[in-house]
Amino acid sequence: MESFKAWILSICGATLVTSLCKVILSNSKIQKMTNVFLSIFVLLYTILPIKNINLSFNSFQNEIIDEDSYDLYYQEGYKTIVLESIKNICEKHEINVISIEMDSYIDDENNFVVDNLVVDIEDDSRINEAIDLIKNSLKYEVNVI
Repeated sequence: MESFKAWILSICGATLVTSLCKVILSNSKIQKMTNVFLSIFVLLYTILPIKNINLSFNSFQNEIIDEDSYDLYYQEGYKTIVLESIKNICEKHEINVISIEMDSYIDDENNFVVDNLVVDIEDDSRINEAIDLIKNSLKYEVNVI
């Protein structure tokens, strides 16, 4: 969103510069040629950055995210959702969670896979209850210690 705002502001700046040049050169003999040049300038300044062509003046650039970065972002997002879900489930049933450790990855079909999930709770007598709650709610095998 920031790059979009910067792009819009740069277009406004280019239009402002063009307008000032037109006012300054309004009584000039080369007015028609100047108007054509400035109009092309604004048009190119508007269109070229969209195609990710870098102009020499701080233009809009698309943020390119490679596949590995996207997978990591996707994985971290899902990991956060699973961790928060476990905390909420345990909190709802008044089970105090000390820590949660989770190994996860994105498989070849772009599915989020939890490889290992360990939840450390405060009350040892509620281990089986915590396992059942998490397993039934999230459908993940879990080790509770």
